[in-house]
Amino acid sequence: MAEGPVVGIQFFPFQGFSINAVCEQMAFLPESLVLSGPIDMAIVITSYPDVLVKDFNTPGYDCAAVSWKSADYSFDLRAYYDWLGSAYDDYSSGVVFLG
Repeated sequence: MAEGPVVGIQFFPFQGFSINAVCEQMAFLPESLVLSGPIDMAIVITSYPDVLVKDFNTPGYDCAAVSWKSADYSFDLRAYYDWLGSAYDDYSSGVVFLG
């Protein structure tokens, strides 16, 4: 990223996985896939609100790259929240493919 723009593709393959299970799965995936953090998620949500932010029933997005209070918790983003908090079990963790 220091040399120029990097293309990233966001995926949400881990709905319902605990943060520890997501981290374990990352060991088996290629190095070009990294866990999503709050900045990645915010960019994706604001870029595609018609897909990712339908209404108040929109699923929460787990920012698995960032721990919150302990290794067992991470930040979340939700369409109608104006803050970050700890994620729940039904939130989707994302990964970004860096190409």
